[in-house]
Amino acid sequence: MFARRPLPVLLSLVSLATVTTATPSPVSAQSAPTLTEGFRVSATQNAYYSLFTNESRSGVAYGDVTGDGTANVVLGGMDGRLIIGDVNGQLISQFFIGPGEIQATPTLADIDGDGVLDIVVGNIVGDVVAMRGNGTEIWRNKTNRFADQGKSPAIYGSAAVGDIDNDGRPEIVLASNDHSLNAWNDDGTPLPGFPVTTQDTSWSTPALADIDGDGFAEIIGAFDVDYVTAPHVGCAGFGAAIRAFDHTGNQKWQTCIPGEIITSSSTIGDIDADGDLDIVVGSGIYFSAIGEAELPARQIYALDAATGTILPGWPVDIGAISDATTSLGNLDDDPELEIVTSANDGQVHVFEHDGSPKWQTCAMWPGSATFSCDQGKRFPGIAAPISIADVDNDGSQEIVSFIQTHLFTMDGTTGQIEAISDPIAFDGYAPRGQPTIVEDNGRTLILLSYLQDGSGNLDGRNTGDNLTIVGYRTGTALGPSDWPMFGANAANTGSAETSWDGAKWMRPWLSAVYADLLGRDAEADGISYWSGRLGADLSKGDLALQFATTDEWLGVVVDDLYYSILGRGPDPDGRSYWVSQLRAGKPTAEVVSSFFSSPEYFISVGGTNPLFVDALYAAILDRGPDSDGKSFWVKRLDGGEPRGSLSSLVYTSYESGGRRVDSLYAKLLNRTPDAGGRDYWASYLTTGDEIALAALLVGSEEYQSRSESRFPG
Repeated sequence: MFARRPLPVLLSLVSLATVTTATPSPVSAQSAPTLTEGFRVSATQNAYYSLFTNESRSGVAYGDVTGDGTANVVLGGMDGRLIIGDVNGQLISQFFIGPGEIQATPTLADIDGDGVLDIVVGNIVGDVVAMRGNGTEIWRNKTNRFADQGKSPAIYGSAAVGDIDNDGRPEIVLASNDHSLNAWNDDGTPLPGFPVTTQDTSWSTPALADIDGDGFAEIIGAFDVDYVTAPHVGCAGFGAAIRAFDHTGNQKWQTCIPGEIITSSSTIGDIDADGDLDIVVGSGIYFSAIGEAELPARQIYALDAATGTILPGWPVDIGAISDATTSLGNLDDDPELEIVTSANDGQVHVFEHDGSPKWQTCAMWPGSATFSCDQGKRFPGIAAPISIADVDNDGSQEIVSFIQTHLFTMDGTTGQIEAISDPIAFDGYAPRGQPTIVEDNGRTLILLSYLQDGSGNLDGRNTGDNLTIVGYRTGTALGPSDWPMFGANAANTGSAETSWDGAKWMRPWLSAVYADLLGRDAEADGISYWSGRLGADLSKGDLALQFATTDEWLGVVVDDLYYSILGRGPDPDGRSYWVSQLRAGKPTAEVVSSFFSSPEYFISVGGTNPLFVDALYAAILDRGPDSDGKSFWVKRLDGGEPRGSLSSLVYTSYESGGRRVDSLYAKLLNRTPDAGGRDYWASYLTTGDEIALAALLVGSEEYQSRSESRFPG
């Protein structure tokens, strides 16, 4: 673990003039990857929808969505259609999801549990569809929660998919312009606690990560702040708020970002190698586009993920507007991560974890006077997210960009350009999707998307333009890939972390609880139900107490009392009665005393007071009474003292408590208690209830650790 190093605030004011700048040419001769176009998949747009933006941010999704064992490429279009192709250039199918542009990268995940990847995508009229690769819809939802108030339902970000409540099934998380953060179960029903009202719009993709170490993923998103209409959000002015929510919809923290709405999606990683996750997020373009100050639109922020505190050295000013989502990766083999982004002047920027600049390189084709970094500020929509991967398998990761017309690869350590592709998009419009880098049939495949002008004269985006997927190959295997696509992975979680510790300990812990408290195997529905409750409204100790109030658990307790004290199984009426007594809160000690003092037990041990005293001591203390004590109690019982007085006194004695502590430790922790613990809990049981002690032991870290070895996998 590496300690965070506090840095002077002045680091955020470092001039960009101090940055190492790599010139676009000549191309580096060192281990330069070969970029060869392998295929194109193209579909003519049969309509054109646009709301606020004319450029799609959709990158290419890659995975087997048809279930035939071969990979597909999936892309969303401005005509409301998904196109599905293969890596040989064949257009397989097109599916219309609704009359609105698809702005974001489609998300791929197995939603219905059939072992085949499904597609989740939304559009600017608020349609959210989970569908199979054959076009069959699994479910459809609509983000028009506040339509009666004139709120736009538009969706500009991707869905993030992950098992955030640790129930063994994926959840789908999506933010939209309808002032809501949504989370749905795999069947399309809302997750408890959702949707969350966010008071303003969201333009980006939420990220999923366990930011506080509780075993459950939190949701991190950026939301607009209109201080006039929503002053109660806690931010004093126009801008944005970065917020973290737990999987039940409760807000954990928010950090206000003044002066600009955020269209960049959050990315999550431990950038300073201190063992805790951090959040990196870019800015937007709205306020600068309407004549407000430009500076807030030029900043990149890094925050401590657990608290939302802005880290020392941040924000940094990148010198030009950027609404591109950042990427994170280790480019120089030191413990910390680097932050990679681009700006609308065509520059690619790399920063160290502390905000200090590492290098910047112009990623505009050097042969063009129109599209150059000197002229780039004319084009406010030119920034595009950057990917990080070792595309030539030489052990060093490249920076891969597709900002305007050409695919660039750059040395991740120095920024030196290694390779530039042939022209790709001279006949189209500025691509905004992030390159998707995968290994296909053992070789690196780089997937790009752009909108090709259908008329040939760039007369404006309209019907007849061609949505195009381009596949480039390097001819080598793919090496390490810290951030190879938008959202870091096909599920668009915004983090290299795609599962959480809760998913690891939850099932074995619940399996152990079932075995120890119910004496049987856990069923799948039970695991699912109690997993959903854990962390939402129950702790592990709370859940153990919940088990103690179920009829099944109480029935086990009553059955044990019948067999161990009366030597027989319960009759139905008796069992029902005692279960109801325990459920109503009658202390266990009182119920046990009632069994021992019953006429049936008295008769079963001989029917005389001397024999009763002997049997009671043997059953509870595993010894006989001393002679004076026996004489005392026989005399009291002969004089009419209720047998319950003796059974209660013996059962709640310190000696009995110690034996019960020994038994619980052996059963639940498989060990004897330490002397201090035994003394403490034996004293506690003179007045306390052993059900509460059992719950404490079951909720302990020791019990959890043991359960993982008892029920691995």
